[in-house]
Amino acid sequence: MPNELTVSASISYRDGNGIDGSLQVLDHSVDVASPGMIKQTYTAPIVDSQMFAGGLAGYRWIAIANLDSLNYVQIKPTPGGAYVIKLLAGEVAMFPLDPAGFTDPYVKANTAPVDLAFFTVRI
Repeated sequence: MPNELTVSASISYRDGNGIDGSLQVLDHSVDVASPGMIKQTYTAPIVDSQMFAGGLAGYRWIAIANLDSLNYVQIKPTPGGAYVIKLLAGEVAMFPLDPAGFTDPYVKANTAPVDLAFFTVRI
């Protein structure tokens, strides 16, 4: 199918005491009416910094990976908003964006600049 976005994700937990849990969402696909994407790496400084010049209007999905081996980053959806995401070293987040609420994200590293990878898709 042309202009298609497919999202796959899974998470699982096992604690050694027989308590297991998992959730898998495989191949959730949607048509992309107005395709577009941003794929880039970015070095987050230790002060608030705009992630995407021009914001994310019209973008629906985002994946963010913290490529650092020691430091974490915090992300907030708007310049004046509160930090709502904290990615520890090596962690990844993927989620659908609310176009009205996650419009102009800002990022801040904790103690040293952190390399991040982003992928976001407009639908």
